Amino acid sequence: MAQPSMSVYTTYRPKIALSKREQKRNKNQLACKNVKRSQMLHDSFRVLDELLPLWNGYSPI
Repeated sequence: MAQPSMSVYTTYRPKIALSKREQKRNKNQLACKNVKRSQMLHDSFRVLDELLPLWNGYSPI
């Protein structure tokens, strides 16, 4: 007898309600990710700020 594929099982499985603790943890992980992403953006923009004057042909110093 053929086994039903796992993907069908996982897609049609009813959503299990998360406990309050799990909801909180998920939110915290998401917030942490956002902070990391904005930190990365901040760093790359700071590097750009340092490089732009060189591209324009003069040094800020």
